[in-house]
Amino acid sequence: MKSKFLLPVIIIMLFQSCSTKSKKEGYYFQDFEDIPLWLDSQQLAYEYSRSGSYSTKMDEVNNYSLCFKMPVGEILKQGFTKAEITAWVALSVPAAKCTFITSIESNEKAVVWNGIPFSKVTKTSREWRELKTTVDFKEDQKELMFKVYGLSDNKERGYMDDISIQFLK
Repeated sequence: MKSKFLLPVIIIMLFQSCSTKSKKEGYYFQDFEDIPLWLDSQQLAYEYSRSGSYSTKMDEVNNYSLCFKMPVGEILKQGFTKAEITAWVALSVPAAKCTFITSIESNEKAVVWNGIPFSKVTKTSREWRELKTTVDFKEDQKELMFKVYGLSDNKERGYMDDISIQFLK
């Protein structure tokens, strides 16, 4: 009798584990919860987060948040040609001039640069809002670096949390 019910449960578990694995290909997520175990960074915020206990911040000491970096050549080698990026952002004060940035860069300069002001989605302090953008990759960029990060222009505090990057073919 038990084996009658056990077989469907095993089949469902196998199906879900396979579908989850394929869903995760080319997917990167950062909620900054494990970072303190690896890194002692002034760019981590302990005082404010969307989920968990930590986020990354820009402030009067660090204009830049923690940064995701990946060589475009590695992205293209895996067959990906596009990225969909989502980040949750918040301002410490409404006047904070913080920007969510995606770029494709050489060592000397940004070849592709896209900056989305946090104020595009929020003008209120300490309110989490979602930002979304996409980036296309081209074969002639394979020697360059893809980056995702935040910047505070006026050294006011801004926060980013729960950043997801999904590479697509």
